[in-house]
Amino acid sequence: MWKSSQVCLIGVVIGCLLVSVASQSGVLSGDDVLLLPTETTSDPFDQIQLSERYDWRTGRYSPCSVTCIGTQTRDVYCVETLRNGSEIRVDENLCDSYSVVVKPNSERTCGRECIEHAWNTTSWSNCSAVCGNGTQTRGVRCRRVTSGRNVADSECIRRGVGGKPPESRVCTRVCFYSTGRWRPCSVTCGGGKRTRGVRCIRKGTDRSMSIVRLSHCSADETLTMPKTSEDCNRNVCGEHK
Repeated sequence: MWKSSQVCLIGVVIGCLLVSVASQSGVLSGDDVLLLPTETTSDPFDQIQLSERYDWRTGRYSPCSVTCIGTQTRDVYCVETLRNGSEIRVDENLCDSYSVVVKPNSERTCGRECIEHAWNTTSWSNCSAVCGNGTQTRGVRCRRVTSGRNVADSECIRRGVGGKPPESRVCTRVCFYSTGRWRPCSVTCGGGKRTRGVRCIRKGTDRSMSIVRLSHCSADETLTMPKTSEDCNRNVCGEHK
């Protein structure tokens, strides 16, 4: 005769299940217990604590929202580390529940303290002199920062922005004379003249050199122009027979 009876697997490694027990001469009573081994897990990944499997990740902060004091934002999200080491994005509640790290901020303050008015300057002009001392100028205006419009200079002065920056300054362009070789004397005896070329060279701010008119070097009082001609072959010529 076949009958079913409950057989319990007891303990951490032992579960409880229903099995059928065959008996021709009798039946297992409800008090009878059959102990059967069950399979246990040995996968180390399953032993990883939940606090190590869920963690916060952050993206890069965005540019500041305004020139003055503004806000930068970034993406903050929860990830789960998978068995193969890769990460997937999951619901934030999992990190809230299991991660030991507090959720990072998703925004922060950026920029400098707002200034309503400021002096606005243009670039310096080229030096007025080709050689020697000259003048550079630039535009200086009071500007309302919030609107980007120029206003009266008195607005910057009244609001304590500071003194008005200079609109001009002295500049110096370095030049020098360059001489060539003397040409042959105009005569072989009796006194003649020989000449040479003289050029005015200007140094650039990038160390470049350029030839400019001689008058520009002449305008520089610190330079002395070399001689362009001189006497030569002053010896008396002999009589020809």
